[in-house]
Amino acid sequence: MRGAVKPKYQEIRGQAGRLSENRPVADYKECVKACHAIIKDQVHAPKELKMREVIAFSYFFDRATERGLIDPFKGGVLTVQEMLNAATQTCSIPNVEQPLACMDLTFITTLLTSGYGLKGTNTLKLYKRIDNYEVSWALGLAFHVINNGI
Repeated sequence: MRGAVKPKYQEIRGQAGRLSENRPVADYKECVKACHAIIKDQVHAPKELKMREVIAFSYFFDRATERGLIDPFKGGVLTVQEMLNAATQTCSIPNVEQPLACMDLTFITTLLTSGYGLKGTNTLKLYKRIDNYEVSWALGLAFHVINNGI
C-alpha cells in the first residue's frame, strides 16, 4: 500500500510559546479505496454471518482499545457504526505517533462492511481473553497446525 500522491496537512497552532506546524492528516476516503482494492474479490462473506454473533480478538481488540472504545481488561461490545465513527475521527486528527491508526481502523471497518457485508447496526464482541485464557496465541497456533498438517 502506498500513501496519497498529494498528502493533506493540517496546521497545529503552537501553544505556550511553541511554533505552529503542519502535520500530515490521513485521508479517510483514500484509505477506504486502498482497503477496497485489497479486500475486493478476496473475502468470502457467508450469508449466515449477518445473522450470527460476531466475536473478534487480537488486532480488532487492540485497535478498539487504542481508541478507547472498549475496556482494555474486560473487552466489550460495540457496533460496526461505532467502529466506523472511530475510523473517520481518527483519520481527521494529525497523528505522527500512530501513523497507521487511520489505515488500521479503516481496514477493519471496510473488511466488516464491504468484505463481510455487516451493517452499522451489527454488534461486535471484542475480547482478549476467554475464561482467563488469552486467545491471540491460540489462533496463531491453530493457523500453524492447519497449514502444516500437524
